[in-house]
Amino acid sequence: MLNYISTKSALILLKRKIITQDELNIYIYGFNLFYSSIFTGFTIVLISSLFYNIFFGIIFIFFFALPRFFVGGYHASSFGKCFLITNLVFILMLFAVSYAELKIFTIFLYLFSLFFIFFLSKRTLDKILCHKFLLLQTFEQILCICFLLLGAAEYSFAAMESTIIMVFFIIIGRRKRHG
Repeated sequence: MLNYISTKSALILLKRKIITQDELNIYIYGFNLFYSSIFTGFTIVLISSLFYNIFFGIIFIFFFALPRFFVGGYHASSFGKCFLITNLVFILMLFAVSYAELKIFTIFLYLFSLFFIFFLSKRTLDKILCHKFLLLQTFEQILCICFLLLGAAEYSFAAMESTIIMVFFIIIGRRKRHG
């Protein structure tokens, strides 16, 4: 279904002579990415609203999905698998936020994740992309601190857990590519 909608969208551009025949496959791929991202983001927000807190969904998207645009990571072999994995990971994160026993473990893994992010970005990203990525990460860390200072620890822990999961998927993706 997603490929059908993406193809139709690209064909509309071709028919209106906005793109050329040579660009058609690139635009189909681009529309696939666009529609899959929008659909997955929408379902994350929908799931979080079912749990009575849309802000958890926004935090997850901001701390999990956005950084992966910079550094990649594990990618499922199909949209269906990606959609399922992303939503399951989000639901697990929602449940993990409520367990007080995990807080110290979460902080430890979060600090390790920040250390990994810093050294990963310095070694694998070009200078401009690295600066943008580290700027995003700095902004995210400031948000985490603000959540804690404002007495919204559950948002801070949701952000930390999303970052940990993002780093986990980066590590899996890199191990898969390098054997």
